[in-house]
Amino acid sequence: MRQRYNRDGQVDYTNVRRLNETWVDHVFRTNVTAGLIASLKPTSAMDPACGDGSILLAAAKLVHIPALFFGDVSVPNIDAIPQVQGIATNCGDILDSFEKFPRVNVVVLTEILEHLPDPDLIVREARAKGDFLLASSPVIEANERDDNPEHLWGFDEEGYAELLSANGWQPFVRNRLTFRDFPYIFQFWIAR
Repeated sequence: MRQRYNRDGQVDYTNVRRLNETWVDHVFRTNVTAGLIASLKPTSAMDPACGDGSILLAAAKLVHIPALFFGDVSVPNIDAIPQVQGIATNCGDILDSFEKFPRVNVVVLTEILEHLPDPDLIVREARAKGDFLLASSPVIEANERDDNPEHLWGFDEEGYAELLSANGWQPFVRNRLTFRDFPYIFQFWIAR
């Protein structure tokens, strides 16, 4: 199931600094995602909607990743990414980052596709930029409500797999992550 909500989802993130460390479930998801990226042993990785950058930075602590590419619309988030050798940044939307960054081993799209008017476009463009895709979103079943006003889409696992497959990816790993006392179950996918 893929469901488009009747919301505009218009949120201006350009001057907002959001930190994964603010929410405990985000910290847990960051660590799980970093481990999944590290398991692929990439030589390059891109997160074109990186937020605070903590996912790729955590993955790079687990395995050496010589080239990391961070993109985000938030000026404060991009400004906070370490400016060291092997790291490149871009302040712009996802498509702008795809255009500016080279092809990589792993493209990361975590907790972003449910926020976008056209997730198919982004997944299709990611296919042109990466050998592997790591994507995650909340699992929203047909009978569940998603009260997050920033979410434009709800995906159950079948709908998410269809989103990936319809846009050129072959999913081969799926994980679920559940926390006690948190509203969402999360789905993590790796595709090639």
